[in-house]
Amino acid sequence: MRCVVHTSVGSDVFNENFHKKFVRNIQEWFNVDHEVTVWIRTDLRLFRDCSSSPCGYLEVFGFEKLEDEAYTRKLHKQISQFISKETSVPEK
Repeated sequence: MRCVVHTSVGSDVFNENFHKKFVRNIQEWFNVDHEVTVWIRTDLRLFRDCSSSPCGYLEVFGFEKLEDEAYTRKLHKQISQFISKETSVPEK
């Protein structure tokens, strides 16, 4: 499974420890026990509905459950909260 998180947060706030925790959380949130590759795209100007959030949007490859919009919104909220907590960047 591959996951790309597009974020408006600057790259200077992410470190290796954050990335390891984030991968573990993604595995937990998606309930998968196989390898997950996570890329974090930073410093983006996001022009989507959720652009005020630290996590602008999420792309996931190899996971079918994201067809459920309610599940996707819940997951997006969890990711935004995690980024805010770990980086001290407030959710807007």
